[in-house]
Amino acid sequence: MSSRKPDIFGTIALVIYLALVAYLCFSHFESLPKVPRSFMGIPSDKIVHFLMFMPFVPLAYIAFVGDRRRLWVTMVAIIVIFMAGCGIAALTEIIQGMTSYRSKDLLDFRADSFSMAAASLVVFIHYLFRRKKNAPDA
Repeated sequence: MSSRKPDIFGTIALVIYLALVAYLCFSHFESLPKVPRSFMGIPSDKIVHFLMFMPFVPLAYIAFVGDRRRLWVTMVAIIVIFMAGCGIAALTEIIQGMTSYRSKDLLDFRADSFSMAAASLVVFIHYLFRRKKNAPDA
């Protein structure tokens, strides 16, 4: 098994993404236009949380893992990335609860986690397709 250096562009993209998430989680947004409170029965803020955390898993995977690993190593890496993402999501909710202008919401954390679980599944399926495509014919 060969060692792999982190992807510099993937790492930069991940850092920029995390900075944007921090901005979205901790900024004041009083001047934004009003949006519908729900879409198809789903609260709008939960949709925003779902979409906001979905890129974490693929960006972290690109930055640190890549497609040159064995199946079990890739599975463990995706699980670790998912858990790290859940830690970041939990931390953002805890910090929001400490501010005077935001509140923590367990349902936001649930939307974040569900998003990253879905993204983890997509990344793993993509890995399997690439692995099968690159496998030598028998």
